Amino acid sequence: MQVKEWRFLDYGTLVEPAQGVLVLDVGRLLVPGVLDHHQEDGEAECAASLVVSHPTLVLDHLRGREEVTLVTHKSPDFDAVAASYLSLRLLEEGKVTLGMRKLGGYAKIVDSASLPRTVSLVDTPYTHLYAAFQTIPPPSLPGESREARAQRVGERRMKVGFEMMSKWEKAAETGEELLENPNLFRGDRDFEKSGKIVQEDYLSYSEDCRRARKGRTLLSTIDGNGLLPVDWLMVLRPRSFLLKEWARRDFTGSPSGNGFSLIISSLYEGNFMIATSPDSGTHLRGLGTLLNRREEERRRREGAPLLEWYDGNSPFFRYRIVANPKGGTLLSPEEVFQTFQEYISSLGPIHT
Repeated sequence: MQVKEWRFLDYGTLVEPAQGVLVLDVGRLLVPGVLDHHQEDGEAECAASLVVSHPTLVLDHLRGREEVTLVTHKSPDFDAVAASYLSLRLLEEGKVTLGMRKLGGYAKIVDSASLPRTVSLVDTPYTHLYAAFQTIPPPSLPGESREARAQRVGERRMKVGFEMMSKWEKAAETGEELLENPNLFRGDRDFEKSGKIVQEDYLSYSEDCRRARKGRTLLSTIDGNGLLPVDWLMVLRPRSFLLKEWARRDFTGSPSGNGFSLIISSLYEGNFMIATSPDSGTHLRGLGTLLNRREEERRRREGAPLLEWYDGNSPFFRYRIVANPKGGTLLSPEEVFQTFQEYISSLGPIHT
């Protein structure tokens, strides 16, 4: 099976199934030809694990075809790359193999932010892939449009990712562990290079942390039976690409000494991601409502189209993440932070 064309869409785009087209990690449907998990009634799986748990949605849709148009979201992440790679391998093999199943399971751990805090970041596939992404040519070229840039970056990420996924699938097929395994990276020049980038990224995190806001507060528990204390960190324009992973392992810089479980980050103007880690046992349900209220007020004053924040309303995320509207928020960082403070004040006393 050959890839005829790559297409990269905005997050949250609704896509109907089409002949010869396979849509992954975007589309908001789980039907033959479209495998996504971001809808409210979606399964508690990521796109890659959906490929291995529902292979007929890929096989039956593309049976007999020699070419496929693959569609995913812009700036494809580990899950999007893994889902695309596994779909093509599934079409080659006609069945799910052990290595494919293990790779899909690992992608689910990564996409749900469930990588254990004890896992070494230089000995796990996820961080090596993101380190390799850092070597992709500059964000924009002279005269390049935004769409052309998204296409170039997306295709490059897929090429780099497929090369790595192939090695990890083969290793998993022979019984190698994927979660944490230094043997996966020894003797491979590309992996040694990406491992060094991961190590160097810790210095960037240390710099981010020095200028960050941080504190400790209470959040509601997933089961709804009470409140639990968590440490939070807010960083604007972080230099570290592994910010959330280093923060979760920051046992010396976090107020409690247990690492930061709630991360607020903004890569650029209009962009925000607020997320609490699964192992904290907490959620952010209600924060999206407050942000949407303030966002609507701002957009009505400025005559801008009404757009909503994503509040993590799916079985996979369970209200653990909140993200800016498609196209960006009009709220300033200070307004987002004030809304966050309003939210946690409504839950209980703010410790710091």
